[in-house]
Amino acid sequence: MLALVVSGLYWPVSDAAQQQALFYLTWAALFWLLLAAWLCRYETERRYVLILLFVLDVVFVSVLVWITGGFHSPFVVLFGFLIVAAGVQAHVLLVLAVTMLACAGYLSAVYGSLWDGGVVLFPGMPLKLLLQISVFFLIGGVMGLIAKRQGTLAHENRTALQAHKVLQELHSQVMTSMQEGVLVLNHAFELVDANAAVCRMLAHPVLPMGLEVRTLHIFPETLWSELEHGGQGQQAHVQMEWEYQDGMYLLHAGSVEQNDQALYYWVSMTDMTELKALERQLAEQERLAAMGRLAAMLAHEFRNPMQTIAQATELMPKLPDATKERVQHIVFDEVGRLNRLVTDMLDYARPQLVQRHPEQMPVMVRDVVDAQGFSHVSLDVAAGSIDVDAHQWKRVLENLLHHACAASPEDGVVQVRLAAQDDGWCLEVEDAGVMMDATMQQHLWEPFGEHRSGTGLGLAAVWHMCEVNDWLLSVDSQEHRTIVRVTGRNGHEEEVFGEAVTG
Repeated sequence: MLALVVSGLYWPVSDAAQQQALFYLTWAALFWLLLAAWLCRYETERRYVLILLFVLDVVFVSVLVWITGGFHSPFVVLFGFLIVAAGVQAHVLLVLAVTMLACAGYLSAVYGSLWDGGVVLFPGMPLKLLLQISVFFLIGGVMGLIAKRQGTLAHENRTALQAHKVLQELHSQVMTSMQEGVLVLNHAFELVDANAAVCRMLAHPVLPMGLEVRTLHIFPETLWSELEHGGQGQQAHVQMEWEYQDGMYLLHAGSVEQNDQALYYWVSMTDMTELKALERQLAEQERLAAMGRLAAMLAHEFRNPMQTIAQATELMPKLPDATKERVQHIVFDEVGRLNRLVTDMLDYARPQLVQRHPEQMPVMVRDVVDAQGFSHVSLDVAAGSIDVDAHQWKRVLENLLHHACAASPEDGVVQVRLAAQDDGWCLEVEDAGVMMDATMQQHLWEPFGEHRSGTGLGLAAVWHMCEVNDWLLSVDSQEHRTIVRVTGRNGHEEEVFGEAVTG
């Protein structure tokens, strides 16, 4: 196009032969423009198209320079424009190649013009040619540096775009393949992104972008309030279980602040319905397995007392009267042991039905201690009426007392403390026995463990009844002191009354 403009300006000052040559060259230039426009459509072969275009451009300009006077042609400047145009393409090798072609084309045009006119080199002409070639190489060098910088930036841009495209595809694949539902919301809780799992869990075929999820009134309101509270100046983090349409879900939510300006919230939903059902089945299977182990252990535990009773019955007629009384006490103790074993077994094995009623704790604690005949027991009851299942609460206290008395030395005192709290009560049974290590504490509530005293089922029954009643059970063991602590909520709130019962 520049050649057409310049040739138009050169037309008035050219002779007839040059005008004829320019006429044909102008038509060739128009044809070349159409050919170049057609070749530029092939983006996949862009490198080869560029090489072809610049080679033909150099040939075209060389012919134009040859026709219009060679060394004195005003079209020499077009070689510089070609080198600059090559530099814009961000290919260093292309710039160097076009620079070399431009120099070769310029020299060919100059010497062709001299040969055509029968003119020899005049003085100073070689130096001017060398200077002109040097200018071309200087332009080529500068444009080469520019092309290198542009190529680096273009490569980085292509790499970033490719990485962004890959991340977008990966994000789409991950969101589609995830079994967990994912919601991304802006600061106004408007939907920014969601996957198909959310729609399936919420039974919504489509969640449109921009939807204010909070207005659906599906999720618990505490989720949004905690996110708002936690998202002001710090990253929020919320986790809760949520029951929705006969299903159980784990909600995990948080906030992300981007560039200290844009605040986004994310919510993930994990379907735990099958997991909860499997947990219940597993607990039932473990309970049945424990019953099987319990039956085997009970056979062993029953055999020893029964052998003692059988031997005592066999020897009774042959013993003197003084010895008979002692043997009768042994038989009585063994029968009591069997009775406690059966009671503990029933407490541990049978389903516990909780029937809570307000009970007077000072009277109940005293009745337990007196009925079982515990000695060396100190009582400190500072609670009045609490709402419990009387039978199960007594069994817990009895078993804890049996364990504490057995663990304490003969002259040790077992302390029982019952105190009222703001929303419940706390029972503590403290013995003076040796400290239990971490392993013993871990297996303390297992039936027939190595730590046991008595029947071996008492502490297991305590754990079972506490679990059924939602009472918290803990152990604090130190040197010469171990405290078993049971805490529960009092559904029937009454004033604490009376003085503390001590004994």
